[in-house]
Amino acid sequence: MRRTWILIAISSLVSVSICAKPNDENVYTNNQYGFKLNYPATVKPASHVRSFYHVTKGWSQLTLGKSQQGQHAVVSFPLENRKGKQGFYFYAALRVGISTHPKDVSSCYRKPFYPIGPGTICHCQSKLAFHALPLISMGMMQVMQGTSYRIRHKGKCYAVELIATGLNGPQFNALYDEAKQTACRMIYSFAWINHTLPSH
Repeated sequence: MRRTWILIAISSLVSVSICAKPNDENVYTNNQYGFKLNYPATVKPASHVRSFYHVTKGWSQLTLGKSQQGQHAVVSFPLENRKGKQGFYFYAALRVGISTHPKDVSSCYRKPFYPIGPGTICHCQSKLAFHALPLISMGMMQVMQGTSYRIRHKGKCYAVELIATGLNGPQFNALYDEAKQTACRMIYSFAWINHTLPSH
């Protein structure tokens, strides 16, 4: 019985440390689209989205081609940007895009098909019912990996996307693991402002 109570106490402490907002975080609030999330104080949000060989700068990495009416790349949080020897580079960001285009809203949760493989989903805890879709692309020794967290809310498709791109190899994998931890904390904090209707 004593061991059981010790385990419960430890579990409670872990839960509190994960859910609590650290002092070194800021809050990003977007009143236009009605959401907010915490982000590290060392990160500087950007209104534009950077593009790379495998990364588009549209509202979502799953949408190719020119932007359509109703598609908006809202904000990007650069998590890591490194360059090294022999052409090594690594860039990771958490991006938020929103679309009111009817096709995007209706296919918001549609799983993409990749000829190179199914991709890997980064599972993050969240207060909302996000649908996680894999992101993957590779070629010319470069790789892009990530996860698109999708949710429909008040006639819009929200895409909160972790995207990492760089030169493929062990160093990429190590940096990607660090970026995933930061992104998961941010996704857990994602919440609606003045939320009155359920999201589905």
